Amino acid sequence: MGVRAVLNTESRGTRLRGQAASVRRKNLAAYLAGEIREWLPPPRGMPSGLARDAAAFVTLRLPRALGTIRTSLIDGREFYAKRRRSHQPQKTVELSIIAEEDVEILEQMGSAGALTSRMARVLEDACAADASFDGGRLALLFPLSLRALKNRLKALWTCGAFLPLAGTSRTYRDFWEDLRAVLAVGEYLSGTPLEELRRRMLFPTARWRTWCRGYALSYRRFVRGQRDPVAVAADLDLPAPMVRGWFELIRELDPEVSSPHRMGEAANPGDPYDGDLHLCLIHRYGYPPPAALSMLSRLEQISERLGHPRGDGSIIYFAVGADQPPARALDDMRLMPVVLDYLHPGDHEFLDVQSPAALRIRRLRRMAIEAYEQGASLSHYDLAYLLGLSTDAVGRIIAANEDLKSYTRRRVAGMEPNLAGIEEIIRRFCRGEDPSSIVEDTGANPARVEQYVECFCRLSELVDSGLSNEELAARLQVTPRVIERCIDLCRELGSRSERASPGRNV
Repeated sequence: MGVRAVLNTESRGTRLRGQAASVRRKNLAAYLAGEIREWLPPPRGMPSGLARDAAAFVTLRLPRALGTIRTSLIDGREFYAKRRRSHQPQKTVELSIIAEEDVEILEQMGSAGALTSRMARVLEDACAADASFDGGRLALLFPLSLRALKNRLKALWTCGAFLPLAGTSRTYRDFWEDLRAVLAVGEYLSGTPLEELRRRMLFPTARWRTWCRGYALSYRRFVRGQRDPVAVAADLDLPAPMVRGWFELIRELDPEVSSPHRMGEAANPGDPYDGDLHLCLIHRYGYPPPAALSMLSRLEQISERLGHPRGDGSIIYFAVGADQPPARALDDMRLMPVVLDYLHPGDHEFLDVQSPAALRIRRLRRMAIEAYEQGASLSHYDLAYLLGLSTDAVGRIIAANEDLKSYTRRRVAGMEPNLAGIEEIIRRFCRGEDPSSIVEDTGANPARVEQYVECFCRLSELVDSGLSNEELAARLQVTPRVIERCIDLCRELGSRSERASPGRNV
């Protein structure tokens, strides 16, 4: 490998670690950690542990998970025929399109591995609901060509993973054996190292722990004589095909091999306070009983807000507030929940299973603008994570669509935390002060002062041009809120564009 290739590989690794670190700090637990710091920090410390427990408490009370959408799929998990949608039986299914577990795969296996893992999870969600995808529905959710999507799935199909896709040729359908949860548990119990299984079948450690616990519970029911997989699955709140596969595994394996004891702690319940946050707050974190009740009440209020009905194609993501300065550490920044339309009815018009570029741009643009309109901003990292793309791909889209820069974190963070300062600079300029004296009096960055003054002067000439705020923001390389504030000032103060010109030295 040449020097350039080594440097490129190292650079990609650095970006992946940076992206993973960024999105890992933008989840429900991180949001609650900030809220808890303001309400009442835990007397015994361990704020991160409390935030995780609080996040589990809130999640259980949500009518629909934050990263889950509803969409129409084919009714039946074994519908393999290639037919027009009008000739397919249909049903509405919930799909976990975004999940925290994606971050681990992203960091360890890259954006391609993370998207493939996400696809596998969504296909298994469909299977659990006795539904399935065809190529068009899959390409609508994931902005790659259908050929690229199938090529990624082939690696899992050839492992035996049952990830049904209507219209797939018999050549690949013959590989389909069972769900990844069944295959992985069976191979692990037979001696295959866990890390090898994780990389081959693309599942995170959190999902493995869930499978181990589910298998252990199913095993105990089986040895007690409860052999109906549908009834056991309903009782344990597990997918029936998964329990059915595990029961077959128990029958096939030697009794000593099939025991969940071989899985170690992953198969055991971990928290003695599991399901009772009130006791956990008192005994683990040291809250007095009245304070514990108050904390529960606050968390229930958050559950109600986050559980408010949203569109079928919408998810909730935690983004950095637009007013947060760029120099502040991410852990100290204010996060806010934003509702984003991952899937929109109009997306069908942009679907092209051979060329996904138009749909990709539409979805990226929509999410960036929706977050901005709710008072937050999404970074390149956020957008790449949400769309399942590499940061390079997102960078190329934004570079080719200049107006998108006005909504992304990089530009928003450079301007909007200082809207009051921008207004002061413009007011002083309109009173007749020279930019150099404004710099001296305010201590502002000279280049910034020149940028704001020039923007204001150019805007004063365009304010009646008929261009929208969004178009003006793209042309003047600022954000729509800066344009809105400057237009108000133009009308209030009048323009003094004669005092500034492009390239004027401050």
